[in-house]
Amino acid sequence: MGCTVEAVGLRKVYRAGFEAVKGVSLRVGAGETASLMGPNGSGKTTTLQMIAGVLRPTAGVVRVCGYDVWGDGWERARSLVGFAPQDPPFPRSLTGLEALEVLAGLFGVGRAGVRSDAGMLLEELGFPGLLGVRVSRMSGGQRRALTIVLALLGEPEVLVLDEPSSGLDPRARERLWGSISKLMRGRTVLFSTHDPGEAEEVSTATFIFHRGRVAAAGRPKELIERYAPRARVRVWSSSPPPPSLRARRSSGGFAEFEVESERDVAAIVAAYAEAGLPVERVELVRPGLREVFFEVTGEELEG
Repeated sequence: MGCTVEAVGLRKVYRAGFEAVKGVSLRVGAGETASLMGPNGSGKTTTLQMIAGVLRPTAGVVRVCGYDVWGDGWERARSLVGFAPQDPPFPRSLTGLEALEVLAGLFGVGRAGVRSDAGMLLEELGFPGLLGVRVSRMSGGQRRALTIVLALLGEPEVLVLDEPSSGLDPRARERLWGSISKLMRGRTVLFSTHDPGEAEEVSTATFIFHRGRVAAAGRPKELIERYAPRARVRVWSSSPPPPSLRARRSSGGFAEFEVESERDVAAIVAAYAEAGLPVERVELVRPGLREVFFEVTGEELEG
């Protein structure tokens, strides 16, 4: 079935006065996979925690399938959501199975359900054999897989994942997302990431976070067409670009220029040569969400 998730005017202010989330509003349709993309400290995790019902907002409303997560419908709303935090809460002295049994019980999933489903879910995610391994001996990726299994137990209508692929190699990440797409088919997924490539590949909708606010939102392809539609050439050089050229961005040893044809590329390289500036390499850049982030914030997305 899937659930629509809606947040309106979310704010989170901590006791010291720091405002981590500044009036975030978003809507994710039933069956969509939505990414919250941005650097560390941009408000992604705090927003997901408020949506999942684990962190009370200072102001604002969250609805899951029409139920108010922080109002009268809180019990029903939270029963529809599975949440996997970035830092797994498992006691390190327990085995994977023991940890799942303890924590799943808090969400109304009995031991029989854990024993029947957990092994299958771990195998599907590409992490078989973890149920008998102590948490203290697991890698970060293995603990994260165990956390995702915990969120999937009970078959939630909405799955909320905080940096689910952090620390995974490309093959493991591909396997993880293939499994989540299969297991959550027709249902709703929200996840955070600082990787624009992951957001492009996986999302049907992307919310770009910057300093506690949503700077832009839409389908990845639409965002690219709106904010970074033209091809770009990146010139790597130890010198700044010649004054005769107008760089779209310049950072970290390279300058980037918008181009429409091969003639534009040749003209840019010629300008460097005429100015006597060294060119280490030239590469064509396909615009993506990293370029969109720069266009809407004026800042580089690190990583």
